[in-house]
Amino acid sequence: MRNLNRTIYLTFLIAFLFTGCKKDSNKAVTGPYLYLAGQNEDGNSPLGATYWKSSLSLKTGNFTSQVIANWPRIYSISTEGTDFYAATQTNGYWKNNVFIPVTGSSSIYLITVSGNDVYTAGTDSLKYIAYWKNNTETRLTQTLTFGDGNISQAINSIALLGSNVLLSGTLLNQSDGPPTGLYYKSALLWTNNSLQYLAKGTYLLSPDYTSTIGIAVSGNDVYVLGTAPDGTQAGGYWKNGVWNAINNGAFVPTAIKAVGADVYITGYIQRSPTVAEQEGYYWKNGTLTSVPNSETATNIAINGSDVYVLGIADFTENNTVWKNGTVYATIGNVNFKAITQMAIGN
Repeated sequence: MRNLNRTIYLTFLIAFLFTGCKKDSNKAVTGPYLYLAGQNEDGNSPLGATYWKSSLSLKTGNFTSQVIANWPRIYSISTEGTDFYAATQTNGYWKNNVFIPVTGSSSIYLITVSGNDVYTAGTDSLKYIAYWKNNTETRLTQTLTFGDGNISQAINSIALLGSNVLLSGTLLNQSDGPPTGLYYKSALLWTNNSLQYLAKGTYLLSPDYTSTIGIAVSGNDVYVLGTAPDGTQAGGYWKNGVWNAINNGAFVPTAIKAVGADVYITGYIQRSPTVAEQEGYYWKNGTLTSVPNSETATNIAINGSDVYVLGIADFTENNTVWKNGTVYATIGNVNFKAITQMAIGN
């Protein structure tokens, strides 16, 4: 009888363990989801504007990819509930892999969503800079005349402050007269169609320098990320129009996010003034945190107490996501996958 009871017990234990393992292996994958987006150039997989998606219910990232357009890349993403939105510099945007035209637009490359309202920005059919609330266009009519030379302007980020639409941008003025080959940059902020110069710069040697990079809103405070448009090119941000350098300006910013009262900024710092090596960091409310074994941090997303940082790993040049300082996933080499956008959605 004792042997029989032992046999029955062992049989039950094995069945329980098998059932438990099977149940765990078939555990449903649920949201929230982490989205990455950019451009896929890997000849071994479909090319073009691509996003990657992984459930945050998994202990490590398991990203699947989706190409939504042959047009080179995704420039901006947003999420609302279970919906995913992307802008690819075409005359509309993508919602859950379905293309939706925007009336009167020629090139949409910025997008943000609030409830049922979709806000986009880019250029209209007459090549004017504009933004749209759903299909209603507001053209930026502020005239920019500053100094001599050829003047152009560009927007690079969109955010909402209540019913106000905020756009950060840069003015470029190329000198025609002596000295030639110089470029004048200024930092710009539009609130609806009202233009504010955050800073008027000095002439610089490079046209690649960008004075504003991104924009975020925390409460009633407006943060515009950028680099000082002067000879220092210090990295930092304007808070309600007032300049603040990060790490005494020795920080190169790449992206900004606001989550409630917290403001996060990603970027990198040169490891040594004499060595061309850099290390990724993110800034939170005045405190810098290193991203281990990274060259740079390019974007950030927050889920509860978890901090997800997108960046490029040291030496390998791989697109990498760190979760709370530990590698969460690797998504290909930067020479084949240019991933810059990051968001969390349900």
